[in-house]
Amino acid sequence: MKQIQIGVIGVGHMGEKHVRLLSEMKEDFNLCGVYDLDENRIRDTGYTGKIFQSEDELMSNAEAVIIAAPSFLHKSLTLKAAKHNLHALVEKPLCLNAEDAGEVCQKYMALDRKVLMTGHVERFNPVVQKLEKILAGEDIIAVTMERCSPMDMHISDTDVIYDLMIHDIDILLNVIFPGLQLNKVHAFGRTSYNTKNVDFVQAIFKFENEAQASIISSRTTDDRIRKINVHCKKSYIECVLMRYLIMEIN
Repeated sequence: MKQIQIGVIGVGHMGEKHVRLLSEMKEDFNLCGVYDLDENRIRDTGYTGKIFQSEDELMSNAEAVIIAAPSFLHKSLTLKAAKHNLHALVEKPLCLNAEDAGEVCQKYMALDRKVLMTGHVERFNPVVQKLEKILAGEDIIAVTMERCSPMDMHISDTDVIYDLMIHDIDILLNVIFPGLQLNKVHAFGRTSYNTKNVDFVQAIFKFENEAQASIISSRTTDDRIRKINVHCKKSYIECVLMRYLIMEIN
């Protein structure tokens, strides 16, 4: 199998990780180049390969692209990747609203065998994958989820929903309750250090089978917390995602 020629746009917090990992995954990928508005930031990562002078130049020399630029640029860059007929992995959020995300998805659906994926890495967390198997035989009553992190002043263009809660909403709808109709959502939030976007949100979800879920997301917490607890009729399941720990009590 030949290497996929892949480039990275944006080398901030997540982009730097993509560059490092792709540099190690040489059996499947050839990191053909990187683009960022700040070349010094690219060099600070330790990357020594090709540095492109524009996203168009990079896309013209790649088969696939990872878009790790600021969130407000995701739509325009992903549409440009589609125009170049490239596979694309876009850091979450895909876009900053549902309409733009729908437009991007429609554009990719019209392409021939090109993959568009968003960076929902928690789907591949071993705990989440194990949880999915356990829940296949369970009657779920309720779910509680927590995802909390310390303050990060580098994140200023998205709220805590797009930044953190989006992972748990994805797990809730696609792993815990796949295909189940969501009837009601109530959410409350407040700002803290970020005056434009909420930093703490609690959301309550109610599904067609009367099951309910509560998600708390915060980026004002000293400790990093990643927990999922599932209350079932015959068992209680406790998950700690960061420690790869899952415990089922019957």
